[in-house]
Amino acid sequence: MKPDVFVQGIINGSYGTFFLSRFREALFYHSAMFDMLDATMPRESRLRLVLERGIFGWVALNAIACEGEDRVERGETYKQWQIRNRRAGLRQLPLNRDSVNMVRNMVKNQYHKDFVIEEDQQ
Repeated sequence: MKPDVFVQGIINGSYGTFFLSRFREALFYHSAMFDMLDATMPRESRLRLVLERGIFGWVALNAIACEGEDRVERGETYKQWQIRNRRAGLRQLPLNRDSVNMVRNMVKNQYHKDFVIEEDQQ
């Protein structure tokens, strides 16, 4: 494959090989996700229940409790993905200033105060 553009969504976390580090990372990540759900969706929401049980619950259980081939959730940091992508021959394009400013304003005006937009090396 030789794509002209490749967009990658990354869950920034590192589920290491040791149980305690996996547990800590999963706790930080999932507590943030549940805080986000609390801020944006009512607890009675059917969609929220599906997200919590069907997706977040499974991911947390797999990352924490499974070992070896049974563990399919092996999150990595975005910096690890940047290195991997560079080695694969992909190059990162600069962000469009107007687009970044538009998204920052949208998040500031329409989202919970704890949502932020951050840039790190483009």
